[in-house]
Amino acid sequence: MSQRLPSGRGLGSIPRMLEKYMLHLMNEPSRVVAFTDRVGGFWDGQTFSRNQHEGYMISGRRYLKELYLAADETTLDPANAVSVDVCPHQLVQRWGEGFSAGWTVLQGEHGLIVTLKAERPVVWRVAAVFHEAPEQETVSTDGRMLRVEREAGDWQTGFRLDGPAKCTSLDAGAGPTRAPWEDARCCSNQLESEPLATCSLIILFDLEGDALERRLKEWAADPARAARERSERVENLLAQSWVETNDPEYDRALAWAKISANELVVKEFSKGIWAGLPWFHQGWGRDTFISLPGTSMVTGQFQDAADIIRGFAGYQITDPNHPLYGRIPNRVCSPTDIIYNTTDGTPWLIREIAEYVLWTGDRAFAEEMLPVVRRAIEGVLKHFTDEFGFMTHEDADTWMDAKLDGREAWSPRGNRAVDIQVLWHTQLEAGAWMARLNGHEAEAEAWQRQADRLKENFRRLFTDAEHEALFDHLNEDGSPDHQVRPNQLFALTIPLFGELIEPSLQSGVVHQVVTELTYPYGVASLAQQDAHFHPYHHNQIYHFDAAYHNGLCWQWNAGPAVGGMVKVGQSDLAFELTKNLAGQILGEGMPGSMSELVEPLKDDEGHLVLTGTYSQAWSVAEFVRNFYQDYLGIRVDMTERRLVFEPRLPKALQQISCVLTLGNKEQIKVSREGSDRIGVEASHLDAPLTLLVRLPDEQRAIHEISMVLEPGAARMLEVQDRVAMRVTLDGRDCRAVRTDACLSAPDPSFHFQTPRLEPDLQTLKVPDFLQRIIRPGS
Repeated sequence: MSQRLPSGRGLGSIPRMLEKYMLHLMNEPSRVVAFTDRVGGFWDGQTFSRNQHEGYMISGRRYLKELYLAADETTLDPANAVSVDVCPHQLVQRWGEGFSAGWTVLQGEHGLIVTLKAERPVVWRVAAVFHEAPEQETVSTDGRMLRVEREAGDWQTGFRLDGPAKCTSLDAGAGPTRAPWEDARCCSNQLESEPLATCSLIILFDLEGDALERRLKEWAADPARAARERSERVENLLAQSWVETNDPEYDRALAWAKISANELVVKEFSKGIWAGLPWFHQGWGRDTFISLPGTSMVTGQFQDAADIIRGFAGYQITDPNHPLYGRIPNRVCSPTDIIYNTTDGTPWLIREIAEYVLWTGDRAFAEEMLPVVRRAIEGVLKHFTDEFGFMTHEDADTWMDAKLDGREAWSPRGNRAVDIQVLWHTQLEAGAWMARLNGHEAEAEAWQRQADRLKENFRRLFTDAEHEALFDHLNEDGSPDHQVRPNQLFALTIPLFGELIEPSLQSGVVHQVVTELTYPYGVASLAQQDAHFHPYHHNQIYHFDAAYHNGLCWQWNAGPAVGGMVKVGQSDLAFELTKNLAGQILGEGMPGSMSELVEPLKDDEGHLVLTGTYSQAWSVAEFVRNFYQDYLGIRVDMTERRLVFEPRLPKALQQISCVLTLGNKEQIKVSREGSDRIGVEASHLDAPLTLLVRLPDEQRAIHEISMVLEPGAARMLEVQDRVAMRVTLDGRDCRAVRTDACLSAPDPSFHFQTPRLEPDLQTLKVPDFLQRIIRPGS
């Protein structure tokens, strides 16, 4: 590869890498950009227009909306910007005459810093507009700081320039532009500097006025610290999971997905992962733990992962007499606003506890979490299992949870959904594994028996033999539901400890989801030939929630779709979807992130229609996870100090170099050139590690090569002959053992769905068509 990998633990010596990922925008429609302060607040702005979104929001309330900036008599209107650079740590807007404004959000405290630059000294003027009109404005005794209060006891906003400056009263006609002064929400004061070529505006939020003024003075002494601290955090994140391939655009998208996912790791009440911006700035149980592998596990952010798990586990219902005993919340908005209306959040938590232990080898953590696991399993066995051992649930207690007026489910999937059974089986197996790990054999055996019984009944009752696929759910009367939805994919991608369904059925499941639900740019929530299919999110003929899980493409579902395709030998087709998602990350919606939803049909000009949140945690997290766990085939068990590397890369990725962080911040570097050379460098291991490399021969049979990685060692594996499967390790012949596994041959019948509207689609002809079915007489 052309660029050396970062040095791992010697993070101080890593060259600055962020310029490589800068997105340079010009001559395009305005796009939203957002950064969190990682403690309950975030700021979003626009690239080429005045802010139409949230501005700065703290704990669900909107405060500062936008700023009006001027250099001498020139108004720095974003609509007139020549270009915008979106960097991993800041946004920089540029105008003619050499003017620029760089926006950096603080981390660990509420606030942002705007760095103003010109090619010559100018008088900078700044005025602020709020979402609600200020009640009081206070100018400091030295005339350099402005404090704005909305109401008593609320967050106050403070403003200060770092150079010689003063606050001046603003009357009509003064300041950067006339327009804002007609808005009662604008401050009646502005900040005005002496002539300066460079100047920083510090904007902070605090509940106490004295603390606010103290912090303003501290940050004015070194405003550049904000960008420094952000860039260092992002560099460390990328260094711990460094990736470089022969496809630079994919590399950029992968790096940005990591950055955007990590940006949503926020400690407000306890550390968690916000589901998405701008609306889902809370910890959601299922979203958090679906996002955790791609956000914190494969990227080596293990302390974040442990804190997030402990945080949600602390909300578990521990009263054995409670009907939801053992359950964790669906959503935590505040310490007193917690709801538990989800079936799948808890098994996702248990799965991620096990996955964390696998990646870190932290047996003590498994023992610490065993009471949480025990309560979760006991609660289901006591309140939510049927005669087959399946987990039962309400119609809207899966991830497809939208309700009509908060009552009836728009996509009813009760009372036994396919994904819930897969999660329940995984929860039981994960519990048994962790119990056995810590010597609780009787408990482990009991839970494993439940899992084995569930597996047998699942294969028998959920298999759709006619279509070689799985039913989406079983109705309360035991009849199967025949709607084609993507949830059956989870039978391939969720299990941690072996296969839940046979390989022959796996191929049929993926084939149905790909050919009927998957477009080149996303996976639909319902097949387009279904009578309940809603092709547009917002349409006057129906409520937008009717479409939410009945046609819209959920971008996080591309994760299981890619994983399923890779598993059944369709890596090249999977990478077509991946590349399209990479294009969305870099070129659609919020730069560097991925939206919650995409409409299944493009607009009249052939463009994608992004909808929902502009930055969704599980969308970007699954994009990241796909690279490590699907394309690279990484499986880790640090309790046994064993690592499996089973690459199933598309032809487009011929060269790869990457860093894997595992265990106690141990690192190895893996490189692959073509299909026949694999290099491994164990430069930062604490103890020997067994590496199992699994590769196919010419007949696609999988062979396994075992090697021991000693700390500091470097190994080179080369395939000399794929027919006889002759392999050398460090130049010497070594044994490749044929396994029982075989890689599926590419099937030409696999293809993406072609988007189209079925003739006479009733959802577009009959007002509130689905609502009339769900609620007759409405």
